Amino acid sequence: MQDDLKHTNVKGIGIKKDCGIKILCGEKIHAEDFGEVLFTEYGLSGPPVFNLSAKLPHEKNQNITFRLDVMAEYTKQEIADMLFTRRAVMGEYRLEDFFVGFLNKKIIYAILKSVGVSPLSRPGRSITDGEIYALCDRIKNWDFRFIRTRGWNNSQVTKGGIPLDEVDVNMQSVKVKGIYITGELLDIDGDCGGYNLQWAWATGHIAGKALTK
Repeated sequence: MQDDLKHTNVKGIGIKKDCGIKILCGEKIHAEDFGEVLFTEYGLSGPPVFNLSAKLPHEKNQNITFRLDVMAEYTKQEIADMLFTRRAVMGEYRLEDFFVGFLNKKIIYAILKSVGVSPLSRPGRSITDGEIYALCDRIKNWDFRFIRTRGWNNSQVTKGGIPLDEVDVNMQSVKVKGIYITGELLDIDGDCGGYNLQWAWATGHIAGKALTK
């Protein structure tokens, strides 16, 4: 089942950011993706989260973490260099304004809070090298502990179903003649992007044509 993730400390609804995202089991990478992550009041969502939720380990009691890279196009040192430059030329700005144009303010506020950089009324020139590198590390490796999905009622695509080798090219069951199986009744699910809808339409069209013969 592809679903949303329950847990985020970003206070805001509908904030979107292109991110690299990984599923970690302990410290081992289980799966990864890239795309527009949606921060919601209930957790993380968006196409890459839906895609990765289909790959969640089935074993219970695993230490599962979703790790975000919210500036995947830059290295940690490149981000640090940008912040050092800002400190030099924007040092008089308070921290609440220091990051304007750098990251969405609600995202950067959450990151600042998570690494203990406060208060936001501090001038930018007061931020230390250590705090800058701590921010860079969190920007590149922001962990969210997986608690649960939002459940069946909020799912968009189902996994499992009738194996593909149990239908013929016309989507007719090879075990029970006269029964046609299409769409998500079959054991196939695709990434976000309309692929599952296209699969449903295509297999339905094939079965419909076969029934008219």
